[in-house]
Amino acid sequence: MARAPAPASGDALDMGTRTGMITVVVVSLVLGALAFLLRTRVAGAAIAIPLTGAVLVPLFATGTRAQLPRAPGELAARILAPARDLLGRLVDLAHVDVRCMARFGEGTKSYDEVRLACAPNDRIPGLRTIELALAGDSAGAPAALPEVLVRFDDGSPAASKIAQLAPGIRIVPGRSPEERVLRLSPRVPTPAGAARLLARLASDLEGKRVSDRAPLATPPKARRFAGIERRIASLRGAAAPA
Repeated sequence: MARAPAPASGDALDMGTRTGMITVVVVSLVLGALAFLLRTRVAGAAIAIPLTGAVLVPLFATGTRAQLPRAPGELAARILAPARDLLGRLVDLAHVDVRCMARFGEGTKSYDEVRLACAPNDRIPGLRTIELALAGDSAGAPAALPEVLVRFDDGSPAASKIAQLAPGIRIVPGRSPEERVLRLSPRVPTPAGAARLLARLASDLEGKRVSDRAPLATPPKARRFAGIERRIASLRGAAAPA
C-alpha cells in the first residue's frame, strides 16, 4: 500500500496537495470578498480583482508533485506491490523464492531503484534469478513500465531452455562475463500482466522437485537363509551354566 508523501515546504503552493488546496480556497474567498465589497466604491473592481487573481493560477498549478518524477518507493508501491500480491495467488510460494531488493548509492542510505526478484527454489541448473524491474521511457520520467529480466549462465541447461522459450529474442550481457540476461515486456504493461509473466517463467524454468521425481524401484526381497543359525546356538551356549 502506497504511503502518503511526507509534507514539504512548498505544499502551500501546490494545489495537488491538501495544504495547497486549502490555500487556493482561502485566496479565492479573499479575492471574492474584496470584489464584492469594492464593487460600489471602485469602478470596475468587480471585474479587475478576479482578473488580477487569475495570474496566481500558474503559481498553484505548475511545478506540482504530480508533474515531478516518481520516487522509487512510490513506483514500487504502485506496480511492484500489486504484482507481488497477485503472484502469491498464481504460484505456490512454498516452491518459489520471492523477495524485494533495492539499489543503494555507495556510502548512502538512499536508493534509486527497487526490483522484485522471483525464482523457483528447485531451479533449472544455470538459472540465477528472475527480476521484475521498472523501465522508464526517459530519464526522470514520471511513469515507468514493468520489464522482466531473466538472469542465467551462458552455456548452461537454463540457456538451452530459454532459447526454446524465447526464440529470436536478443540476449544481452549481464553483470559478469558468464552471465546473460533475457529482457521481456508483458503484453499488457500492468502489474497483473507482469505477475502472469513471472508466474509462467517460474513454472517453465523450475527444475524437477524431489516430490515430482519417479519413486525409487523397490529393492528385491532378500532370500531367506536356509543354513544353520549359529548365532542362536552360540547365545544358548553362553547362557548355559558352567
